[in-house]
Amino acid sequence: MDPGGVRAFGDRSFLDFLLLTRRRHHAADRRLVLAGPLHRPVVLLLSVTGTPPHSRTAASLSDALRDQATT
Repeated sequence: MDPGGVRAFGDRSFLDFLLLTRRRHHAADRRLVLAGPLHRPVVLLLSVTGTPPHSRTAASLSDALRDQATT
């Protein structure tokens, strides 16, 4: 998932989408990787809600894709 376009605001809808996507990936035995760079509002939203321990991150979309290909 590439939330790099979320620069100014990440709200409950964004968080709900992220968590739903994570649950679906988990149910399908697939890993969800958040592709960066993650902008401050997204990092803050994830930190405040305690979401980071449940999500893998990569520095960029190409890094995330490379990580997916090697696992």
